Amino acid sequence: MKTFIFIFIASMFSVNAVLSQPVVLIKGSKAPGMVMEMVEQFMEHLDIVENIHLTISFTSHVPKNMKGITFCLDSPKPDGYHHIAVWLDIDLSLMQNLVVLAHEMVHVKQYAKEELIMINREWVAWKGKRYKAKVYSRKMPWEVEAFRSDNKLAKKYRTETSGSLPELALNP
Repeated sequence: MKTFIFIFIASMFSVNAVLSQPVVLIKGSKAPGMVMEMVEQFMEHLDIVENIHLTISFTSHVPKNMKGITFCLDSPKPDGYHHIAVWLDIDLSLMQNLVVLAHEMVHVKQYAKEELIMINREWVAWKGKRYKAKVYSRKMPWEVEAFRSDNKLAKKYRTETSGSLPELALNP
């Protein structure tokens, strides 16, 4: 009987692991299939397998001094998913979109793996160390990682998709 219970419980965990996966929604793009392909490849290269609901929006609401921004909207919900939003400037070129999306996907990884955590409106934690949330600097450790990785990820995407991107705008 004990063996049966153990096997049953073990099978439940493996079923949950198989059923759990990131959920991605693309908004405001003329080429959502291409964007999804990019997102999936970046998630694979960044090893993002955590339970996240990710919304990628092409919008004019990105702060003026930025090309993209990523928010973790909450700590995990009772369903175990982090809700993460990425906003990309709607006026970027295809190549800019690729690099900016790669950059923001590094932040998605940081939130999904809880390396970067929003404590509240005033504070974030990066790998356990607290920082002011409203201070933006390329020198912040999460930005250093994202800027170090974005061009590499974009180049890897281009290499793995036969070296060229179609002349198709990702946004309207």
